[in-house]
Parts: sequence; structure tokens; C-alpha cells
Amino acid sequence: MRWPAIAALCLLISAPAARAQQANEGAVQPYRAVVQGSFADVVKKQAETVRVNIGMNFMLTGVSDPIGDDARLRDRTRRNVYQMALKECDLLLELLASECRIEAININLNRNLQAAESINVSASVALRVIQKQAGK
Repeated sequence: MRWPAIAALCLLISAPAARAQQANEGAVQPYRAVVQGSFADVVKKQAETVRVNIGMNFMLTGVSDPIGDDARLRDRTRRNVYQMALKECDLLLELLASECRIEAININLNRNLQAAESINVSASVALRVIQKQAGK
């Protein structure tokens, strides 16, 4: 008489768990990343990757209102820095890289207190390149 009671108790305990598992079957499953290629390929690509940081400082003169809202000046300055970053990528691709990616560009414009009608520009560019294979 004890064994049938224990069996019935076990069925009562496991039934809600089975229903909960069935309810979760339609739920969204957590994301699982899939790495393509072997681990050795990933390590090799990381070893071939080089980070290149470039810093530049220059002064723009002839600015009539350096603290005014001169959107054209800011746009022209940013455009020049972006073009310098692209040219740097072109140079790296020509000399030592098979791929070049711009990761970040920071630009600061400040009024120059020592020289009237001028602003100082400081910029930094972060690039990530993949080295060319030897002999290519």
C-alpha cells in the first residue's frame, strides 16, 4: 500500500514541471553565438590585426568669428579630418595592410587665445588593419 501512494505522489510532483517545460517550448531561446571557422583561424586573424592611432594638431587662421556659430567652418574642418583619415587608410592599404577599418575619429575645435582670428584643431583617428600576407 505504501508503494502506490509514493508513486502517486511522484506523479503529482512531476506533472507541473512537465507542463512548465511544455509551456516554455514556444518561448524565445537565448542567443547562442556561432563562430565560423576554427579557433585557430580566429586566433590567426587576431594576431594579424594591428591597431593604428593617429593624432594631429593644426591651427586655422583667418577666422573672423572663432567663437561664433560658424557651421561652415566646423563642417569644412571635420571634412578635412575625415579625408585625412581616408588617405591614411589608403596609405596603409598600399604599404602593409590588406584591410583597413576606421574605428573612431575625435575632433576638438578651440579658440586660440594667443593669435587673434584663429582656432586650434586637435584630432585623433583610430584605425584597425589586417596585415598583408608575406609575399603578397
